[in-house]
Amino acid sequence: MDAVFAGIDEVPWAQIAGACDQPQSVLFLLRKIVEGKSGDAYVWDLRSRLLAGEGKVAEVAPYLIPYLLEVVAVPELPHRALIVNTLTEIVLGESAYPYSSEQAGRSKPDYVAVARAKIVAESDRLIRLLYDKDDSVAAATAQLLAWLPEAAEASVPVLRARVESGAADSNARDTSARDAEAACIIALARLSPDGHRGWFTNMFHQAIHPDVSAAAAVGIALTDWRAEADLPAVRAATDALLDRASAFNRIHWYRYGLNVISTSFQQAERWSRALAREVLSRSGQREDQWGALLAQEAMERWRSAPAELVPLVANKVRTMVIVAPNQEDLDATEQFVEVLGLSGHAVAAHADLLATFLTGDPNYYWPAGTSPAVNALARIGDARCLPWLASAMLEHRGLVGHIDFGHALPGMTAHSDALIPVVETVLRKLDDPGWNPRWDTVRFMQGLCAWKEAAAPLASAVAARMHKHAWLALSVLGAIGPAAMEAEPLVRALLDEDGHDYDEEQELAAWALWRITGEPGRAVEIWTNAIVGDHHATRRIAPLLTQLGPAAASAAPYLRSLLDDIEPDDHRSVGIARTLWAVTGNAAGLIPPLVAAVEKRPLDDEWFGMPPDGLQAIETLGWIGAAAAEAIPALHSIAHGPTRVTAGDVWLDECYQEAARAALSAVQGDKTPKTPYR
Repeated sequence: MDAVFAGIDEVPWAQIAGACDQPQSVLFLLRKIVEGKSGDAYVWDLRSRLLAGEGKVAEVAPYLIPYLLEVVAVPELPHRALIVNTLTEIVLGESAYPYSSEQAGRSKPDYVAVARAKIVAESDRLIRLLYDKDDSVAAATAQLLAWLPEAAEASVPVLRARVESGAADSNARDTSARDAEAACIIALARLSPDGHRGWFTNMFHQAIHPDVSAAAAVGIALTDWRAEADLPAVRAATDALLDRASAFNRIHWYRYGLNVISTSFQQAERWSRALAREVLSRSGQREDQWGALLAQEAMERWRSAPAELVPLVANKVRTMVIVAPNQEDLDATEQFVEVLGLSGHAVAAHADLLATFLTGDPNYYWPAGTSPAVNALARIGDARCLPWLASAMLEHRGLVGHIDFGHALPGMTAHSDALIPVVETVLRKLDDPGWNPRWDTVRFMQGLCAWKEAAAPLASAVAARMHKHAWLALSVLGAIGPAAMEAEPLVRALLDEDGHDYDEEQELAAWALWRITGEPGRAVEIWTNAIVGDHHATRRIAPLLTQLGPAAASAAPYLRSLLDDIEPDDHRSVGIARTLWAVTGNAAGLIPPLVAAVEKRPLDDEWFGMPPDGLQAIETLGWIGAAAAEAIPALHSIAHGPTRVTAGDVWLDECYQEAARAALSAVQGDKTPKTPYR
């Protein structure tokens, strides 16, 4: 065992940040592991030193790699699979940097990269472990190798041979042996799918164990995401997915979400839909849980999925409503209705089904499915949800929950008159100490902004909230525009006051006053000073300057110099480029940052209620028109590509599609670009 510790005393343990409370504790733990006389407590303790938080790799980790590889190579030592799993977590982690002031000036190497390089350099040791007498070690090693493409040239042939040697053994073998074979196949599917389709197909048909067949099905799916799904392979994968005792549910598969089968199939369009369809065709509590999840995941990734899967989900809901439900059925009903609500505008075809959940007294108990039904109906502007939405706004929220007013209220703009009295009551309650958490208030007021002039009857009630919720009130009043003239004296007074809690209040007051009166006044001066004082304020100021258009010309030189000094992917670049076009009409230098913003994936979500940068970039390219011709491929990908461009938000993806199609028409000369300012 002395060879394990060769040179270990030369490691500068005392200088390693966060290694341990006492310099020698890491070495103590390693020695205890090598002694092999205890349970796995020492391994878990050492793991906690190497991973300083969720997925964060500590500075000490690279120093331990050679010794951990020595330990896992000793056959008689216990808990070696756990050590290999720890190496996998290091490879998939992020470097954890110290935050103390005395360490802030230290160089910060990428601990993960250093550790990874050491593991790859010693990958021959790992590859030998694929034939370890302990199959759990072999399975863990295959998982680690799956995330090391740098070692694929050496590991792929051995992974393949390991599977073939197991498949050739027709004798009954224990579960861990099949786990190892399945893990090797998954590793092959990750590292070398090209050219292996025939091999995966043969393995699928020849396998003598269902877990091996399911793993081979994953390999077939990943060889070509455009290919038609092999239905027998889909059914075999479904069986393994639903079997609690299968390797795919017993083993933790790193960075594969809930299950390696579902996550892998999501990468293949037709396979993803086929897997969801197969699970939805089956009955049972576990089948329903997975069916709802797989349908949602497929729709969130593939634009073709709602057309096929939404009717199947709706049929599930209809069946559950008819059958006398137990608690599990109620939970499943709620889950399936939520999936319908997350499917985008495809849910409109099933509005009548959602409306069946709106029964009884909306001010009393809401049965399972009512809350997601209200959310979905509100987003499509269906007036049948009005009594329930009104109830949710008032004190009955405790019985309801999960109503997202930031999305529900914009959809109900056409029915705002019916909700005005309720909103006035809510606004009065904003001053109550026991009212909603702050974020609920923010989302509520942001939803009101979408009503614009339709919210004019609320101007007085909104203005009365100025003393406590100034920036929210100003956002609503500015959105209302000239119809909020009665609030003009309060807004002007706030603009002229000193001692604001937030600079944003004065900035928004200047914007609201301009929106109400049509006169920019000191707005450009206030906004320009805000940017000069803090470059990061550009993100919130740029949209205000953009709306002002050529009247904000005095800010253009500073914005131009700022754009020249930052990288195209800087979070401020889209707002600056957008503003410069609106103010000057000169596209020089603006296209690269706008294209960069629409080429990344996933595209941006909302940012504190502001439109996503990606959406603003797309719209700006449409404003620019033919001069933005180099953006056509990126816009075409968003408008017509098969995959979602968002991180799982179907509704937002549909907004991106619509915006990209409009921008393409303008850039390609099919229509006149819109004027980017009022």
